[in-house]
Amino acid sequence: MSRYETVEASVINRNPSAYLLQMSYENSLELFDLHVSQGVYLHSNGTPLGDYDPAYHHLINLLNMLGVPRFLAGTGGHAIPQHLKYVLERLNPKTLIPLHSFHPERLIPDHGRLVMPEYGLTYVLKNNELYKSNG
Repeated sequence: MSRYETVEASVINRNPSAYLLQMSYENSLELFDLHVSQGVYLHSNGTPLGDYDPAYHHLINLLNMLGVPRFLAGTGGHAIPQHLKYVLERLNPKTLIPLHSFHPERLIPDHGRLVMPEYGLTYVLKNNELYKSNG
């Protein structure tokens, strides 16, 4: 039994604009079960990483076959603190869980809460509530 709630493709297909789907390349064939004609694929430095990887061409061919536009949103460096603060102010999140940072405790949202992730714990956002468990 999965520890996460499973949402069937048929449920997503009833109201696809209500969902943001994060999936790994290994599960990309699941896109055939979804009505993706109105969707977009955001590739943000995940695998496959680039055109030197044969899987990258398979992914592009799959998206072309499904008629899904692809957008690249990767970055090749680290943000400076002022840029992080600027983005944080514009997003104004209710909850911020900083990752991959030298000083995450310094990035405090103005109107939300900062949650420092703990190693080995799993975090799940459900109904705007954050739950954590031991994996």
